[in-house]
Amino acid sequence: MSTNDSMPFECSTNPDTVFPVLDLFLYFITFSYLSVGLLLHGAILRMIFYSQRKVFKENSFFQIYAMDSIMSILLILDDILFNRLFLFVSPLCSLVAPFFYTPSILLKLIYLILHYTRFSKSIAQILMVLNRMSCVLTPANYDPLWRRITPIARVLVAFLPFGGIWNLIISHVYGQSIRGGFAINYKRAVQWAALSLFQSIYISTALFFTVICTSVTVYKLYFLPDRIKTAEKALCVTSFFISITFLFVAATQVGQLKVGGA
Repeated sequence: MSTNDSMPFECSTNPDTVFPVLDLFLYFITFSYLSVGLLLHGAILRMIFYSQRKVFKENSFFQIYAMDSIMSILLILDDILFNRLFLFVSPLCSLVAPFFYTPSILLKLIYLILHYTRFSKSIAQILMVLNRMSCVLTPANYDPLWRRITPIARVLVAFLPFGGIWNLIISHVYGQSIRGGFAINYKRAVQWAALSLFQSIYISTALFFTVICTSVTVYKLYFLPDRIKTAEKALCVTSFFISITFLFVAATQVGQLKVGGA
């Protein structure tokens, strides 16, 4: 397929499959809880980089967590300002669809951000659980060790996601009608290199590290409670709940991959 090919699609108005009022309600609910997450991540970043910068600038865990929060903000904005907006708010479909009949840089950028941030968050999760595990295993060497590792961690979070989206970068991205709205899809340039394949690899690897590292961290906290500072102990507990959340989200994504298989 030539990248200059037009791929028009019709926005469905079938009353049996399109429910505008229900879809608007679903978007409102989605917008509401995602906006709360957006505000919380913004508050965390403000604290790390501005209001409590002196406290957190040397904390390796929060430096990695800040990158994860940045990716979360990009992912949320991508969702509420485009993906879910045009999927659920069906009256907008017929207005904006003609702009995406032909290949669009905006469409590709939005789709790339969606998947880049997901891959990046898997890398950040691995690094965060390794960080917490090393804190309880080698508390004496933890600070000097992570002062050396943190710059490398930033590079990994920024660049390893390209290992999962390289085929998407060179592939044809297009809009397609779904219910009363539209969503983004792609036609693979390299057939074997499906996004679902790389997502499965990244998520499965993150799940493996999360389960192992979190188990070791909790074990050490329980049996050796006096080896680490109270503040670090609280941070380990917080990391545990972050890991539980990641496990839930990752399990949901793996389920979607089995159904979709893009």
